[in-house]
Amino acid sequence: MNLFPEDRLRFLNLHKLYFEDFGYSFSSQDHEKAHKAYKDCRYKESLAILTKILENYLDKADVFRANIHNDIGAAYFKLGKFSESISHFKESFKIIEKFEPKDNILSLQLYTTISAVYAKIGKLPEAKEYQQLAQNLIEKLENKEIDEVAFLYDEIGKMLTLFCEYSSAYRYHLQAIEILKKNHGENFPDLAISYEYAASSLRFLGRYNEALDFCQKALKLFEDKSSDTHYLSVGVLNLIAFIYGITNIYEKAGEYMTKAMAATKFYEKDHPEVAYTSHQLGASFHLLNRYHEAESILNQAEKIYLQIGFDNHPDLAYLYNTMATNQGAMDKISSALQTIDKSLKITELNFGKGHPKTATQWSTRGKIYFHADDHTNAIKSYKQAYFLLLNNLGRKHVYTIRSIADLFHVFKHLKLFEYQLCVLSRVFPSIRLCLSLPENQKARSTSDISELRKLKDRTVYFDNNLCLI
Repeated sequence: MNLFPEDRLRFLNLHKLYFEDFGYSFSSQDHEKAHKAYKDCRYKESLAILTKILENYLDKADVFRANIHNDIGAAYFKLGKFSESISHFKESFKIIEKFEPKDNILSLQLYTTISAVYAKIGKLPEAKEYQQLAQNLIEKLENKEIDEVAFLYDEIGKMLTLFCEYSSAYRYHLQAIEILKKNHGENFPDLAISYEYAASSLRFLGRYNEALDFCQKALKLFEDKSSDTHYLSVGVLNLIAFIYGITNIYEKAGEYMTKAMAATKFYEKDHPEVAYTSHQLGASFHLLNRYHEAESILNQAEKIYLQIGFDNHPDLAYLYNTMATNQGAMDKISSALQTIDKSLKITELNFGKGHPKTATQWSTRGKIYFHADDHTNAIKSYKQAYFLLLNNLGRKHVYTIRSIADLFHVFKHLKLFEYQLCVLSRVFPSIRLCLSLPENQKARSTSDISELRKLKDRTVYFDNNLCLI
C-alpha cells in the first residue's frame, strides 16, 4: 500500500500561507501561472515557468527566492525526479536559516518535506533523521492551533506510518483533524486529506471498518470540490479498494480500483501515481482470479517504475510481490520465485533483513511453495514470516495472527492435527478451538478442557514446536 497519498494542492497552498505570514507577496503573475499549472497537473509547464523566474531573480538570498526553490522542488517531486527535488528543498532551507531562527515553522515544514522525499526514494535513515527533527521542533511551538501545524501533524504521521509506528501516527492525524474542524468546521476541504491519512494508519492496525468510515468522509469532501480536482480522490479510492480486497470483498475492490484508474487520467502517463494505481488494479484482477489480465496490467506498472528510475524503490518491491503471487497462481513457479527474490532483495536493501516489512515476501514465498506442493519450504517460509512479525510487532498484531493462520492452513492440509491444535491455541478461546478440530481430535480435547487451557497459555511450547518443524 502507498504510504504517502499525495496531498497535491495542500503542498503549494501551505507554502503560500507560510511565506505570506512572513510578509512576502505572491504578486508575480508568472508565479501565479506556475501555481495554476501545478494545480492542473501540468508539472513540466509549472517547472519551466518557475525555473525562468529563478534565473531572472537577481537577489540570491531572500525568502522569496527560498519559496521559488520550494515550488521547484514540489514540481520535481511530482515528476518523480527526487534528487532534484531534495536539492531545491535543501537550497530553500539554507536561505531560510539566514533569516529566521531555527525553531520557526518554515524550518519545520522543510524538515517534514525533505523527510518525505527521502522516504519516497527509500533512504530511510535520512528520512528518519529529518522526521525526528520535525517531531522535536513541533513540540517547541507556542501556537499549535493553526492550520499550518495541523498540516505538519499529518506529515509527521505519514512518516511514523512508514516506520511502523501506526498508533502514534494515528494520534498525530487525529490532532490534525481536531485542529482543522475547530478552525473551519466539518466541511473544510483539506479535512479530506487528513481523513485519508488517518484511514491509512488504521488499515495497518487492522481497524478496517474505522478506516472505511474515514475514507468515505474523505471521498465525500473530494467529490464536493470542483471538477478540476477530482484527481485528488485517487489515493482514497486506492485505499478503499485495498481494504475491500484484504477483507475478501473482491467485487467492491474491483469497482473502486476502476474508479481510481479513471481518476489517473489527470496525471502524465509515466507518473508514479499511474504506476501505483495500475498495480492496485492488477492486484484486484488477481483477487478476482483474472490472472492474465492482472499480469498485463502489472507488467505495465513495472515498465513505468523502471522508466522513471525506481529500480530499488519500495514501491517496485511491493509490485514484484504482487507479480510473484500472480505468477504462482498461474503455475509459473520458477518465475514467481525469481520475482519474489527481487522483491525481497529491494526490501532488505531499503529496510534491513530483520525489518517486519520483509515478512511480506517470506509469506508470499510460502504461498508459492504451498501452491507447488512443496510443503517443507512453505512451512519454513511461513515460519520466517511469523517470527519476523512476532519479534517486531508482537503476538496480538493482526499481521502476526494472519501469519499464524498461514501456518494453520498448511498443517490442516497435511493433517498435522497436533500442530493445528498448537496454532489455534494461540488465536481462539478454548471452546471455539475444540469446535474447530476434526472429530477424532475434538473428543480428546473436550474430555479435558483444563489441559487445553494450559496448552493455550504455553506460548513457549508453541514457539519451540515451530522451531522443531
